Amino acid sequence: MDTGSASDEGSSPAVETNDPIDEVIQALQRPRRPCRSSYHEYQEILSIDQLGSKCKFLHDLQTSVLPSFKQKLSALSPSLDLSEFPIHPCPNPELTRKIISRIDQILAETRLIVEVIAMRPPLPAPTHDHHLEYFKKYRTIRLYWNLNSLIHHKLYDFFKTCAEWIISWERKESEYVPENSQHPSKAFDRREQLDTIAKDCQDRLDGMIECCKDSDFRILQREWRPSVNQLTNMLKALANMINGTTHRRSWNRFLLAVQGQWTDEAHKICATQLVRSAIPIVKLGRLFYEKLSNPVTNQLPFTLDTKMSTDELLSLNKTIDVFFHRIDDLMNHIHSFFIANQGNGRKLTELSQISLMILTSLDEALSALASHLIPSQTTDPPSDPQNNFKSWFLPLSDSFIVAVNNFREIIHSHSEDPEE
Repeated sequence: MDTGSASDEGSSPAVETNDPIDEVIQALQRPRRPCRSSYHEYQEILSIDQLGSKCKFLHDLQTSVLPSFKQKLSALSPSLDLSEFPIHPCPNPELTRKIISRIDQILAETRLIVEVIAMRPPLPAPTHDHHLEYFKKYRTIRLYWNLNSLIHHKLYDFFKTCAEWIISWERKESEYVPENSQHPSKAFDRREQLDTIAKDCQDRLDGMIECCKDSDFRILQREWRPSVNQLTNMLKALANMINGTTHRRSWNRFLLAVQGQWTDEAHKICATQLVRSAIPIVKLGRLFYEKLSNPVTNQLPFTLDTKMSTDELLSLNKTIDVFFHRIDDLMNHIHSFFIANQGNGRKLTELSQISLMILTSLDEALSALASHLIPSQTTDPPSDPQNNFKSWFLPLSDSFIVAVNNFREIIHSHSEDPEE
């Protein structure tokens, strides 16, 4: 298949130059287009055999194209002479230019393959693709999204930072003057920045490779895993509220909580007790996602049905997400109540209602999971996956009920206060 050339990566004409360094900078700064989207009718009746060359393309993407992409990205940084303290950098511009050219060729090939797999007919209907294994829309559209994210963000940042590194040599900025005592630390920081971005690119490519071969359950687990980190941040926020500490980290609104200047002592007591009683709820929520997203699935007596359609996978994922957003909503209301100067009966009522909604959404999440379970292959002899699932999550579910009841008792005790 003709995958095109690197020349389609940008619309701006190249400026002719005999300076190899300038050629490298131009190559790094050239825009890279994302995958094109297209719209075609879905086919409800479609078999693996009818997918034709898509099977070969997916195999090549996983085993050859993406690994080559990783290898060339790894070779780019060394060609820039990113030694630890490059007082006299000795880049190899010709090698760098060839590597960039090859990266663009592989990117064009990757982009075309992903477009063929995810956007070109025949395309299965998301309601009827349960039997298509790696070609369910749920999976192919994620390849498409992941590649576009790589191009738009990580790859763009990586090339931009590489270009800035080279331009800094040409301009002889003070940070690269040997007599400047700050040079080593600044050079090291620049190298660290490039290494971090390069690793992010590698991780994105690893994720795409895994998406080609992993089970539906494993893909879902990777999407649930970030909830663990977010719930950990919520616990830090609750601790900050109790301790009255300030953390100025704008990337997470929960770490901005500051102890309010209360004028109402009763409100202060109520707010502090609510924060303390919310900690078990958030901890149990984190435990739920830790258990669910644990990649060591061979320890589980059950797994998800491999014959779920895209619509069923989307529905399950949405149900699991609702549970997280209920806890997130509780945190928002607790934060709002905490920083207020006085009590508010309406806010207490809302907190009580949200806590009950958390229990409801947990039940719905467990029911949705249970309805799509099959016995794990590691279970010998095979057992009832739903019974195993219920017993596996039963202690956590019971603990949730206790934690929510304790939280609501705090609300009830302060709601009876006439000043509230």
